[in-house]
Amino acid sequence: MESRFIKILSVCLSLIFTASLIFFITGLVLEYKQSPIKTQNTLTAFVEETSKAAEYYLPGTNEFSDIMRSN
Repeated sequence: MESRFIKILSVCLSLIFTASLIFFITGLVLEYKQSPIKTQNTLTAFVEETSKAAEYYLPGTNEFSDIMRSN
């Protein structure tokens, strides 16, 4: 009886481990596919914010640095 319980428990744990591994790998693949889009959006937003800040303050001034730190 105890041997059968151990086999059933081992199968259940193996299934849980396999499902977790599949979930983890799927998450990595999906994030990797979306990464170029996120990176491009982040870079575009950064350039736009820098351009707006440069319109009002000279780069290198304390005001410009404060605006860049807050974003």
